[in-house]
Amino acid sequence: MNKTILLSALQLDEKLVECIYVFGSHAYGTASEQRQSDYDIVMILKSNALNIHPFLKWKSVNWLTRHNWINPDFRHLFSDTSDRTCFIDLGDREAQVWIFNVPTFSMLLKTNTMFAIECIYLPAQLKWIENRKFSDEFCVDDKMLTQSIINHSRSHLFMACKNMIENLFSTENNDIKTREVIDNMSKDPIWNHTPLPTHHSLEFEDDHEKQECNEKNQ
Repeated sequence: MNKTILLSALQLDEKLVECIYVFGSHAYGTASEQRQSDYDIVMILKSNALNIHPFLKWKSVNWLTRHNWINPDFRHLFSDTSDRTCFIDLGDREAQVWIFNVPTFSMLLKTNTMFAIECIYLPAQLKWIENRKFSDEFCVDDKMLTQSIINHSRSHLFMACKNMIENLFSTENNDIKTREVIDNMSKDPIWNHTPLPTHHSLEFEDDHEKQECNEKNQ
């Protein structure tokens, strides 16, 4: 998989693309033949791609909320009319592609969503296209970042526990009742169980730094 193959598979003109980021196992160096690792890709398209590209099936950001990509508490910050997302699975051993337009990805950064932050600070070789440097626009919000880290960690911990149970105790947990419990747990919004700490360790060094950050987010 590379940029050329990806754009061809999506029948997408590169002129519509702002950024392409490769994250997940290929970014962390844990991809392997044994795990049958595919490529996890985040793509940001120009806003006019919503009207030009006939093959993408765009969803509203409600889809992101239901799948725990954004906190429901931040839902009001996104706009149904302008913000869109799309998911495309190119097949096993190929790629899973998460597509956003610029306003949506910018808001994901503004709400300090972990995967978006990971993308903009990837090594250069994992940024297949970067026409817009979102890292210059990003600003830490200590409250949002704290909650984002907690929920991100809980989500990965749950998936690790689920995979361990299924692999180590596949026979013991193959009854209908247990499967229903695991399925319900996987659908339970992670935000319901991760209240914010009362104290935050992240603080601005001075008022000038805080002012610069506020200006970025306006």
